[in-house]
Amino acid sequence: MNTGGIIEDVKSSNTKVKDNLSLVYYSRTGKTERFIEKVTEVFDIPTSSINEYQSGKYILITPTYNFGEVPVEINEFLSNHNENMVAVMSAGNRNWGQNFAKSGETLSKKYNVDLIGKIEMMGTQSDIEKLVNYIKQLE
Repeated sequence: MNTGGIIEDVKSSNTKVKDNLSLVYYSRTGKTERFIEKVTEVFDIPTSSINEYQSGKYILITPTYNFGEVPVEINEFLSNHNENMVAVMSAGNRNWGQNFAKSGETLSKKYNVDLIGKIEMMGTQSDIEKLVNYIKQLE
């Protein structure tokens, strides 16, 4: 991966986020998990799947299924853990047109949290930078 700009700045500063913030994700096909792996290659932040989540503030990374819907597993998770979500980032496929990564919009409105952005498939360097920039402005 080409790591320029902010990614190099983050790597060289050994930035570690506050211990009370993590990335929580759901990944049925592995694409969202691969995005999380790419983020943690350049930014030191705790991560967990929705099944491993314990406690604390988190940013949710979720796929979008069935042409714009929030995965059932995410809705079930949030029924018990929405109070600690500070923001959401969603993934999808641009072939879905206006429903591309729509789960993030839906959750942002429902839970009144920031929508950091939408990523296609496993995300790009620009998507990683957008997430890292968002986290850094929280510190």
